[in-house]
Amino acid sequence: VQRIREEFLPLASALETLPEDELAAIAEPPGTRNVNGYSRGVDGNRSGLYFHPMTDEPGKLLPAGVAPDPTFYAPNRWPDTSLPELKERARSAAPFLVEVGRELACALDRRLAASPSMSFRPGTLESLAAEATACNHKCRLICYHDFETEEQRKKAKGMWAAPHK
Repeated sequence: VQRIREEFLPLASALETLPEDELAAIAEPPGTRNVNGYSRGVDGNRSGLYFHPMTDEPGKLLPAGVAPDPTFYAPNRWPDTSLPELKERARSAAPFLVEVGRELACALDRRLAASPSMSFRPGTLESLAAEATACNHKCRLICYHDFETEEQRKKAKGMWAAPHK
């Protein structure tokens, strides 16, 4: 965890210092669903880089005959020229992060399955969280930004990001 904090997370701020043309080259096209590449201000007062944790072509992990949705399964976009260490460090950190999510899903499964008041099928969450080498999850490196004006803060109700629904 300390290595991730020291070597990977600071790259979120470094990403913000890249020239606009380089950010545009790795950004999601305007008007899309914002789950590939770089984005800023689309979903609150933050920026970030979405990426698949294990491969640059996540559509290739789908079973035969399943067409990849281009919104979610687009190839990763990395700032290879200006920030080449980002890809390497993201790939190094991602398996740990995916495994933590997987363990959390398993723990929730056990807890929910043991609750007599819940109608819950054991293994539901665990089945959605595969190991990093076989997953089709997305990871996101997020950088939260200070509000530039009081009006911006009020509009966001003090939250950096709108609630996820």
